[in-house]
Amino acid sequence: GRHRTMAAGLGLLLAVCAAGAPPPAAEGGDCAAAPPVELHPDEVPAGCRLLKTVHLVRHAQGTHNRAESRVERDRAHERNETLARLHAEHGPAWVLLEATTGRKYHDPPLTTTGRVQAAALQMALRRAPIRLDAVYVSPMRRTLQTAMIGLPHLRDPHQKVSFVATDLIRERVANYTCDERSAASRLRQLFPRVTDWSEVEEEDAMFRDRKEAGPGEAAKVRARATEALRWLLGRPGREVALVSHQHFLKGFAELSPRLAGWPGFRNAERRVVHVCEAEPAV
Repeated sequence: GRHRTMAAGLGLLLAVCAAGAPPPAAEGGDCAAAPPVELHPDEVPAGCRLLKTVHLVRHAQGTHNRAESRVERDRAHERNETLARLHAEHGPAWVLLEATTGRKYHDPPLTTTGRVQAAALQMALRRAPIRLDAVYVSPMRRTLQTAMIGLPHLRDPHQKVSFVATDLIRERVANYTCDERSAASRLRQLFPRVTDWSEVEEEDAMFRDRKEAGPGEAAKVRARATEALRWLLGRPGREVALVSHQHFLKGFAELSPRLAGWPGFRNAERRVVHVCEAEPAV
């Protein structure tokens, strides 16, 4: 057929909407007002069985995002030979190396702008007729804060939404301090609304022992995204939110050939996909 299914019958991802025009300065919200990815009837395989509707959300602006923007604007690397070498290798992310700024950007929180972005997402979702069964979140402060501020379902006592943290959907694990999370016990204290921490180890062994950056980085992230999708399909709930990060969301989208060209997610942006599988022809 026209569409390839993913390995082991996981099916395919169909985009409901994609990124539109550049957002306002506050960002946030979602792509509901943007032109949708058209899904013509003849493009959807006959007998396609819906498994999940997944709301993909990137975290709002963190202090590390702001730092990268500032150093790129200030162009300090053009006046310093050491920074020039670091910039050639890392781009503006040189400011997130422990060698340059210590632990300043370890598991960074949202900025004030980030909180405004998350609040804009909340307002957009309050206007949308969406009822979530579960929220799955990367166990980083920026994603947890984005979920708590941006998803009104987590504050509605009439909606019994499970809130699950998992390392499966965290950001690509590189050598930057923003890629290391806090200890699970500390996060449990900060975010008591999370109902399930069983998928999060106490210490961040992934950052210590299982870096993904470097040769084969994209393939490693896609492999983890495939594992995350398998895990997600085994969880209850038909309509769920997944609050994650730029590199992971790109890897997740690339599990579908039709979504491989998606542009990067803006801070606090929401996009929606259907996960379905084609039932075998009789």
